[in-house]
Amino acid sequence: MNAKKIAIPVILVLGLGISLYLWSSMGSSGGDDSVMGQVQRFVCPSCKQEFSMTVEQSIAERRAKGDVFCKQCGAGGAVKQDVVIQFGGPTMPDDNDRPTGEVEEDPKKIPSGGMQPLGGD
Repeated sequence: MNAKKIAIPVILVLGLGISLYLWSSMGSSGGDDSVMGQVQRFVCPSCKQEFSMTVEQSIAERRAKGDVFCKQCGAGGAVKQDVVIQFGGPTMPDDNDRPTGEVEEDPKKIPSGGMQPLGGD
């Protein structure tokens, strides 16, 4: 039998098996339990009702309904409270961070000698 006729079904069966395994293991939200259990506070933009839910509950509601909805009036677009956005990352050193009194010198050109003939001339 031709090796190609054997290899294609084997690859297809292996791919299907891997796909089924990955699909079955994705049942959980996949988050850290300490993060998923934290409580978030929301406020409704319509009725100003404040309510809270865990991170896991808010993710599940967004996946199921597309947004977080108010528990009192049912309006969508609930806004998180106490959200702090931090911008940051590696930064380049500022010119003012250099110690005072330090003077940068221009590098002097040092002759490399260029190409020298090998042996005696």
